[in-house]
Amino acid sequence: MTATETADTAEIVHSPAAPDHRRFPALEGVRAVAVLCVVATHSAYWTGHYFHGSAASLLGHLDVGVPIFFVISGFLLSREWFVAAATGRAPVRTRAYFWRRALRILPLYWLTVTLAFLTLSGNDHVTPGDWVRHFFLVQIYDYGDIREGLSHTWSLCTEVAFYVCLPALAGAVVWLSRRRGWSIASAAVALATVLTVAGVAWTVYVRTHPSDLVLPAQTWLPTNISWFAAGIALAGIHTDLDHHPAAARRWGWAAALGSAPGVCWGAAVSAYLLAVTPLTGTAREGAVTAGQAVVRNVFYLVVSILLVWPVVFGRTETVRWALGNPVARFLGEISYGMFLLHLPLLILMTDVLGYRVFTGSTVALFVATLVVTVPAAALSYRFLERPIMGLRRLVPAHDPARTVRRGSPRSPGAQLSPSEGDVPTSTRRR
Repeated sequence: MTATETADTAEIVHSPAAPDHRRFPALEGVRAVAVLCVVATHSAYWTGHYFHGSAASLLGHLDVGVPIFFVISGFLLSREWFVAAATGRAPVRTRAYFWRRALRILPLYWLTVTLAFLTLSGNDHVTPGDWVRHFFLVQIYDYGDIREGLSHTWSLCTEVAFYVCLPALAGAVVWLSRRRGWSIASAAVALATVLTVAGVAWTVYVRTHPSDLVLPAQTWLPTNISWFAAGIALAGIHTDLDHHPAAARRWGWAAALGSAPGVCWGAAVSAYLLAVTPLTGTAREGAVTAGQAVVRNVFYLVVSILLVWPVVFGRTETVRWALGNPVARFLGEISYGMFLLHLPLLILMTDVLGYRVFTGSTVALFVATLVVTVPAAALSYRFLERPIMGLRRLVPAHDPARTVRRGSPRSPGAQLSPSEGDVPTSTRRR
């Protein structure tokens, strides 16, 4: 609604729609856990302990760190749309959303690709096509297109595909809540269920119709959509609990479960131990059958949700101590840089340590990789990522002409919370 569409005497509120994600500081600790899992599993792979040894299955399934990242992304990004809908505010403009996503991921990613192409011997013969595919994040859509030191970037390609779809997915949830009278939580859970079932169907189809696309299709968004969908569901439930008092009757159990982090994390460990069994395939061969692929996806989904749940819904002293401490939050802040830079640096460290392919100590390579990756990521965060994010203001998140009138219709039961609804008198227009 624009200002010219309101009554002259109406009280108009100009305020941002973006919610305060700082309410979840322990999510940085979850990111730290996820990135350490990824570094560990790659260290195991390059030293051969991913394939053999008593801990091979445990190390080989630490790629669960990627689903954890996906759940966090689904939660934080969709929550912006849901909070805007619940408070009756205009959502962030789509072009501003894409601009901010591009600023967040592309500069350091492009730098990482460039360093990998120029410094790793396995990339001595990269072609202009390799540069184009990697710079535009389309290297996962044909088998064999990902170059050395960049195999982990498949997940970034998948995440970007989710970014493209998110405005439509979040818009569907908001539409259901406004036009059909559903709560945001119910709409988000319904959408997440549909996406998860569709992902399972896609996985079964791909696995039962062998072709040259079987391997690359494992990295595409449809195969991994359930993890993003879980984040969307969490965001919907959290938004309803925050803004709709009546939601506590239906979703109060979510807060109760979140206040028991020991139960959540214990169950997450149990699910992970089940995931490392032959039910999901082996680290060497992966999930060979459709059933193994689906079971692995489900177990990883359970692990990711239960790890994140107490951070979103509980925020107890245990959560703050375990995942909200300064070290965990620091590693979480620089986790994007750690994720991108660790693999090229890990390959370089195998040369420094004198390891041949699939030999050496996993622990030594893990530590050596962290020793060089953490400072590099910290420098990147301080001098590249943070300054570049300052360019967000070049594309305003909201149209100044779009306003919200106090008392205007909102989704059922919506109300402004004290932290997000109050605005200074100076921002009001009468």
